[in-house]
Formats: sequence, structure tokens, C-alpha cells
Amino acid sequence: MFATGNNLTLLGDMTRRAVICTLDANVERPELRDFDFDPIERVLADRGAYVAAVMIIARAYRAAGMPKVCGPIGSYGEWSDMVRAPLIWLGCADPVASMDTARKGDPELSAIGELFTHWREHLSLSESYTTRVIIKIAASGPDAAEFQDLLFRQAGAGGAVSTRRLGKWLSRISGRLVNGAKLEMQADTSHGNRFSLVEPASYPSRAIEP
Repeated sequence: MFATGNNLTLLGDMTRRAVICTLDANVERPELRDFDFDPIERVLADRGAYVAAVMIIARAYRAAGMPKVCGPIGSYGEWSDMVRAPLIWLGCADPVASMDTARKGDPELSAIGELFTHWREHLSLSESYTTRVIIKIAASGPDAAEFQDLLFRQAGAGGAVSTRRLGKWLSRISGRLVNGAKLEMQADTSHGNRFSLVEPASYPSRAIEP
């Protein structure tokens, strides 16, 4: 699948499922550029040569014994071995580097990191909270204005933070590891789901039962 646009932003899990190619013509209105040839017609007129050039890169890499030049990419191992690795071996830039750029520009990732920072500052890592309590603490803390602002940006409705919207957002981001921590949800249909911030590195070790 291909997508084109200006200053595209990838969210959530899409940052690891896309490779970004940036075309910069260094002009203010690139759509008005005029060419003395049709690029598509030129490629189609000699398509075999272009395809052969691509295949030669992959074939040369295999003939060289497929030296290890990069680590694996989860869910995309074959692509990494047959497309990414040959390009890096040839001396080209790593296509996966664009994933890091997309990740840094992900506004949801930024919001999660901000949430975890406020959580550590205003809430406890040893307790779980309902959305109602989280909203109350953010609204009542003398130095929690930025915490409240974050909640309003993510779950604001009618001039206030909605417990329902906040619950949906927290549920959606639960389990996502960011900056060494992740949110866990304990379902409770009677009193409302409860959320806690945990740091996996601090989990107690458990014996593996036979």
C-alpha cells in the first residue's frame, strides 16, 4: 500500500509498519514543475533495464553470502533480508531509519510519554485508579495544571474531562511500553475499570511451573 501527502503523520503501531520516502524539490510549488520528458513513460519504455538493476542488487547480495549488516524487523523478516539488507550492504541508507523519524513525530506517543511523566509525579506506581479519581487528582493538585491540560486534550468534552473518553483512551494505550513503563487495565464492570502504571523491569521474578 502506498500513501502520498505533505508532512504525513503516522500514529501508534503504524510507525513500525511504514517506510517514509521524502521528496524535496527545493521549490515552493513542486506541483507546478515542468519536465521535458514524462518520467513514467521513460521508465515503462525501458522497464526491463530498471527491473534488472534492482534484481542485480539482490542477486549480488546473495552471491556474497548474505552478510549480516542489520538486525531483524519483527513481522517483516523476509523484507528485511531481501530488500533492506542488500541496500545497506550496497552502501545505501537504512530504510528503517525513517521509522525512528516517524516514531519521534507520533503525537500519540508524545502524549503517552507525557501521561507517564505526570503519573509518576502525581499518582502512585503502587496503586490503581479509576478515571474519575485520575481526573479529580489532576484537577485538585496545586501543581497539576499540565496534567489536567493533557487529560483535557485527550478526553475533553463540553468544557470538562470526560470519564468515558478518558477510559477509552487509557484502554487503547494500555500495554504499550513507552520509556520503560506501560499502563495496565484491571476490568471492573461494577465500579469502573482501574488503571495502573507499571515498570516491567521491576516485576518480581516468578518460577516457571512444569
